[in-house]
Amino acid sequence: MRNRDVQTQKIYRMLKDVRCGNAETYFNNKEDESIEVKYIGDITLPTGKIVANDPICMFEYQPLSITAPIGAFPVYIYVHHIKTDKRVSMAEIRFNEDIPTRYEFAVIDRFAKLQFNNIYYMGYGVDSGTGGFMDKSLAESIHKYSDDQFEKMQNEQTEQTNKTYIPTYSTFNYTPENESSNMVGFSSGWGDGSYESYWGYDNNGNICSLTTYFDTLNCELDWESGINLMKHVLDAGYSHSPKIAKKKLNLDIATGCNHLAIFLRWMYEHHMLSDYLLSEYPALASIIEEKTIDLRDVLRLTPVFASRLTLAHFNDMGQDFARKYYIFGQGGYPSDVDKYAEEYFGTEKYNSDEFQDEAYLFVPYDEEYYQGLSKYIDKAFEKYASEFITSGPFHYDEQYKMFIAEINKVKFECEMIDMNLEMKAFEYANFYHKCLKKIISKIIDEITSFFGEMSEEELMNSLGKPTINLDNKLITYTEHTLDDVHIIDVEFSGIFEEIIEVKIDG
Repeated sequence: MRNRDVQTQKIYRMLKDVRCGNAETYFNNKEDESIEVKYIGDITLPTGKIVANDPICMFEYQPLSITAPIGAFPVYIYVHHIKTDKRVSMAEIRFNEDIPTRYEFAVIDRFAKLQFNNIYYMGYGVDSGTGGFMDKSLAESIHKYSDDQFEKMQNEQTEQTNKTYIPTYSTFNYTPENESSNMVGFSSGWGDGSYESYWGYDNNGNICSLTTYFDTLNCELDWESGINLMKHVLDAGYSHSPKIAKKKLNLDIATGCNHLAIFLRWMYEHHMLSDYLLSEYPALASIIEEKTIDLRDVLRLTPVFASRLTLAHFNDMGQDFARKYYIFGQGGYPSDVDKYAEEYFGTEKYNSDEFQDEAYLFVPYDEEYYQGLSKYIDKAFEKYASEFITSGPFHYDEQYKMFIAEINKVKFECEMIDMNLEMKAFEYANFYHKCLKKIISKIIDEITSFFGEMSEEELMNSLGKPTINLDNKLITYTEHTLDDVHIIDVEFSGIFEEIIEVKIDG
């Protein structure tokens, strides 16, 4: 079973255990912890299409993809007592009192098609420390509110929150003026973040619950192994999306990830994503190339991004470039995002009250935007590359009269070095180990006819560190262990796409 499947089953088992009153397994200290289940009121669902979101900021207006029963149903919160602290660990709508026999992740309509490899949790963003449930009909009505109506709603929510406050959480059961259905709200665990919801099913396969988990219990989850893809955050969509709600900009929440998605696509097209990222999400390449799924949604909702771009998403060269360019300040990528917006709208409109100093969020996310903003990234990379040469890995070897370097355990040599060749060396270094099995499969017949029978794995373990001549696209193996006298040369084209010739010289 894949690691992620194991983690998923841990969550499902934890949800069921807590529902059955067996939460002790997930406490760090059983003497100081307990779970209290509290009824906070019924929720009315006239359509059965549920919106799970931050009901104060209202980032998300779209309903979950599955339709629940229609009617009024009780909502419970699971309060996690930790010494003197109290946190809402879970919130649950119960459609009946059956104990769920299985769970499934809940996704909203527009993201239901994001079912590519390793996608597991798709939470909603919280910026007010509050999660909630409401019917689609109420969310659609709120979406049409004037600024005054929206502000009135927020003030009334706050009043109810203050009345129910118990250190350290609160709830509300609120029906806006002139609305026929209500919303329920509750503190979200430790506060702001992204939280997932789960459908519970009974023995007959019917929906019996909807639960949001706020990540307070010890479920011993380890989603990523080996590499922490959330280290060294460059930028996050949740830093930009709250502006849409707070300033009532009438934009889709995905707009906050516009410029992140463009940078991600540019880095992919220039071979600067990390091998680990591409191996964890093998469908990412086709998503970017085929454009059938909105890349902003992938950024927002897949666990490997979680609405962030980090250095760990890029390979060595990509990390170095990002460190120097994706900086907030003059000359950095965010500054270029603003410059492009001013170029697109013109200075007068760019500074108009309509945009409230957020013009970059209003640039249409389309191919024109990608091509236009890419020119700024291209220019920054050209500057980076020209400076990189002076401090790059190549140095001149007087004995061999060659420029030589070692990058990612691959040696390189050439008679003259320039920016293009140095960039190509990094590209080869990043792809060599990924393509090694393919190279082995294409040269093993020639090798075994000379050295004798061996498996592909044995050959791979025997070749040693390669040297790539950048002038003639030749891989040379002088450190192999097949014998002490022969040198193996492999001529290739492209990024190791074709093996042209194999030579064995003594």
